[in-house]
Amino acid sequence: MEAIKGFKVFKPDWTYRGFQYEVGKTYEENVTPSACDRGFFFYKQPKDCFNYYRFNPNNKVAEVVALGEVAEKGDKCCTNKIKIVREIPWEEVLKLVNTGKACTGFCNTGDYNTGDWNLSSFNVGCFNTNQHKLKFFDKETDMTMEEWWNSDARYLLNQIDFRPTEWVRSEDMTDAEKEQHPEHETTGGYLKIRDNTNACIKWWNELSESKRNVIKSIPNFDAEKFFKITGIRV
Repeated sequence: MEAIKGFKVFKPDWTYRGFQYEVGKTYEENVTPSACDRGFFFYKQPKDCFNYYRFNPNNKVAEVVALGEVAEKGDKCCTNKIKIVREIPWEEVLKLVNTGKACTGFCNTGDYNTGDWNLSSFNVGCFNTNQHKLKFFDKETDMTMEEWWNSDARYLLNQIDFRPTEWVRSEDMTDAEKEQHPEHETTGGYLKIRDNTNACIKWWNELSESKRNVIKSIPNFDAEKFFKITGIRV
């Protein structure tokens, strides 16, 4: 009898209809399976599981294998012998139920969506077929997320140095640093914890006037809100 791979959802304690399951174990019932009321239920496609169960990250999702007789009706399958192969991490579940990339909802075909059933990309919401326009500085704009990602302003902002650490070579260390980190004689340097409090201001001070104008050309640019977020006075 051919084994059939599938997927099954459990409560957070690995129970289903009062029956306790465990990863790695095989369970068998002396019944003729029926997709409506007898045997161990499972689904061939991961997204079909959530036609009947809440899309809740607290639930457990497992890869299973049907080793016995199998009855099918619509998207439901039932078997009289099932093995719980492994738990599927929720991050993997999201990839399995979405066709698109980097989505945090359910059944998204597009990429980078927060919500469900989006055909387009970069959306927050459900059942969208077109990219939404973004808000900048709390006001509506005509810019999409894809346009923002490809913008000169975003390219410049991504150059702000927020690295949490920095490797300092022995020859560049101060006497005080060498005293505090004698291990540099073996390692050739030490890992310095950086203070990024003024990272935005330092970045801004090093920008040319033309590049500053690119930032100030962001839709709806508001100098006061920009200061509240970055600490930069324009």
